[in-house]
Amino acid sequence: MKPTGHLLQTPEDWKASGEFFHSLECQHTELALTRRTVANGTVAIVSQCQCCGRQKGSALRKLPEHDSLPAFNETLEREWSKQREQHVTQFKKKRQRENTLKWFSDYNRYLQSPLWKEKRDLVLQPEDFVCQGCRKARATSAHHTTYRHQGHEFLFELIALCQSCHDRYHASFVDALLPSEEPYFDGQSSGNFE
Repeated sequence: MKPTGHLLQTPEDWKASGEFFHSLECQHTELALTRRTVANGTVAIVSQCQCCGRQKGSALRKLPEHDSLPAFNETLEREWSKQREQHVTQFKKKRQRENTLKWFSDYNRYLQSPLWKEKRDLVLQPEDFVCQGCRKARATSAHHTTYRHQGHEFLFELIALCQSCHDRYHASFVDALLPSEEPYFDGQSSGNFE
């Protein structure tokens, strides 16, 4: 149950992303011969997809009748690439949200487990239930200082906090999540933080 900054964590994630990204590759059949000027100024005869604007295949040998062909449409390719990038961004956001919701679901289930309750008691009792944040109020939560070892925490990664200090910490925590350590949080999950 270790959160990571990676969006694709399981074989199913990789398979789904592969199918998604493959669907963005040119599978179109609407092609037209065009004149494309290459880096050294030479004009090449190429087949261009009329949907995504990509060049398909290698350049053909130029013949005199090719002079009347239309120019390669660079704008068509740029617009398709821009649309493709938007789709990729949407896919990544969707996958990230799914991973976040799964992480919170797993985490909340863990917080109900006997293993967590035992660890929580081991953190609160030695401190005589005194909050380590304010040293005044009664500690009610064993707070994770990191989620890197979630489910296999070292006890030194947990501190005893009162509800007020715990709430205060998490108010700033949600704003400052680090993707490399904590999960992405969009403010819509009903995560139970401890």
